[in-house]
Amino acid sequence: MASTRRALIGGFVQPIASELLEPAIQSAIGAKGFRELDRVCELPGITRAVAQSLRKVWNADLDLAAIARRGAAPRLLDLALIEERVRAALPPAALLPRHLRSAALARLERGPVLVGPLRIERVPWVAPVWRPLVNALCKTVLVEWVAPSVAETSWFEGTVKPIPLKATLEFAEIVCPLRLGSTTIVEFVLGSECFEIGHRI
Repeated sequence: MASTRRALIGGFVQPIASELLEPAIQSAIGAKGFRELDRVCELPGITRAVAQSLRKVWNADLDLAAIARRGAAPRLLDLALIEERVRAALPPAALLPRHLRSAALARLERGPVLVGPLRIERVPWVAPVWRPLVNALCKTVLVEWVAPSVAETSWFEGTVKPIPLKATLEFAEIVCPLRLGSTTIVEFVLGSECFEIGHRI
């Protein structure tokens, strides 16, 4: 299967794993030159805090570089500078979530063959960065969301099948292409990496 993916798509891309992200952040912070963060960059836990902030920004589909160009609060400018340095330090195959999404959208015509009908099961929330990809897939294949009653589905253009929220349901933030739980409901192939929408119960 991996050789088929490479033959169809070519190249190799991957999400930014923690083992790549955190050293890149440490290097970015060590270079200093920030508006606010210089005074806290030596504090314990700063790398993890910045990593969490970046992932929240990426999941929210915010373009820090564009925000910085328009002018922003000093802390956002610092975060944009860290992101710029992190991207420069990462291997070319490691892409930010919105760039992974763009790469997947560029290959959307392969969706009916490589993906087929999709089912999102028992997931209450999909990160905004992945919503354009999910909705684009809705236009090429059948996409069904078996959604808990608390799920935010107003943005979704596929078919929603509401289900009661079970006490055992664990809140799962879909941050494709990360694996959630042991069950994969959806695989969207991009190089030798898969976008996976799964569930934990």
